[in-house]
Amino acid sequence: MKLPDFLKSASLNALKTRMGIAVDTYGSFDLVVEEGRLTLEELEKLSSGEGIDVSFDQLTVLPDGTLAYKDSRVLLYIRDVHVYGGRDREPRYHLSNCVTLEEMNACGRFGRYVIAAETTGEFKLNIITNRASRSERRHLRVCQNCLSELKFNGFNFGMDRPSRSAFVRDFIPECF
Repeated sequence: MKLPDFLKSASLNALKTRMGIAVDTYGSFDLVVEEGRLTLEELEKLSSGEGIDVSFDQLTVLPDGTLAYKDSRVLLYIRDVHVYGGRDREPRYHLSNCVTLEEMNACGRFGRYVIAAETTGEFKLNIITNRASRSERRHLRVCQNCLSELKFNGFNFGMDRPSRSAFVRDFIPECF
């Protein structure tokens, strides 16, 4: 099967003329990444749940209260989880600049957070004990302060505890 020569296509050239594009003008296939946009490597790390280290001043708080990095909406979470007394405590992930993040930033502890664009709720964690570190993917739960800040689907702290717990348990970022 031979592909058509689109450069000689009457319908394509008619469309180009209607769009005000000269028939002898052709596009470029060069990939150019604009400054301030995500690179391919950043996009892969964000979507894989691996996370990218950033400082708070690299983030933008959008008008709806959510967070963005280079014009892309992101989530924040703590990737390095330390095990004390044989128990580790799973961090929550954040959707907005909630009171928790404001407090962590104010006391200089924001550096613990990484950004991701994970939509399944599964994030890469580095589980650190006094002797070793291992990486694994775990399902994390959303921060209740973020849900309250965004007033997401009516979420608020006036709800009874079982309702709030069910809301958090069932929340998936892709539905956000």
